[in-house]
Amino acid sequence: MKSYRKPGNLKFWRNVSNGMIITFLSTLMSLVGLSCIVFFSDFSISESIMYYLVMAIHCFSIFIGSLIVSYFVGEKGFWLGAAIGFIYSIIILLLGFGYVQEIFFYQAVLYKIILGIVAGAFGGIVGVNL
Repeated sequence: MKSYRKPGNLKFWRNVSNGMIITFLSTLMSLVGLSCIVFFSDFSISESIMYYLVMAIHCFSIFIGSLIVSYFVGEKGFWLGAAIGFIYSIIILLLGFGYVQEIFFYQAVLYKIILGIVAGAFGGIVGVNL
């Protein structure tokens, strides 16, 4: 009987899931740090600036998660990073839609997904080459 399970494919998705865990932990720590800075300081940050700070944190977290996983795997950094960035962006968008209950603009959604893929792919390329 022919087996449809390919060990290489399972290994790839296991590495992607490890990258997702690292990415979410990095995001959580960064957002808690940003919240503490805003709460305990006298900064008054407008919502438009906060949006860009949160987007930068998301990109940084995707980059870090992709970099770490690609460093340890040592190959396929571009694909690992792009997959991590894509899946992370989709999950964050779905979670945001669940809380905000607003209509998504397709251009903004596409921008966030592409930004996540690019950050992940770049992190993967850097991680493989370290």
